[in-house]
Amino acid sequence: MFESLKAWLHADPPHSFKDTKDAKLHVALASLLFHLMDADHRRTAKEKQLFTKILCDEFDLTELQTDQLYERAKTLKSDLSTDLETVTHFLKESPSTRMVFMEKLNHLGTLDGVNSAELSLFYEAMSTIFPDIPPSIIHQEKF
Repeated sequence: MFESLKAWLHADPPHSFKDTKDAKLHVALASLLFHLMDADHRRTAKEKQLFTKILCDEFDLTELQTDQLYERAKTLKSDLSTDLETVTHFLKESPSTRMVFMEKLNHLGTLDGVNSAELSLFYEAMSTIFPDIPPSIIHQEKF
């Protein structure tokens, strides 16, 4: 039963987004990923590798293109909420696709442990991507 549910969650096409060619989406996702990487004020090689993998997988970009997006994201003064809204706008409506996308964010945010800033960012992403889930459920901090 668990395996069939897991297979269902991962059964969608490889891309989470409706229009993978939109440059605005590329920049917004790169910025969102960078916000998550930088939440603990340190960026690791493992995080950079996963940043590159996510962008390559989602948009069929080259490593050079992802490096350019990374450099651009480092200098952007974008607002996290705006980036989340842009990314959510382009996400496919499928709940399973959205869950797989959240899994990617979770993986990036937990590569080197989790601090309160990363957890807060993850909660904000979850609230934006799944607006129908009551905030009281998302923000439970009981482990």
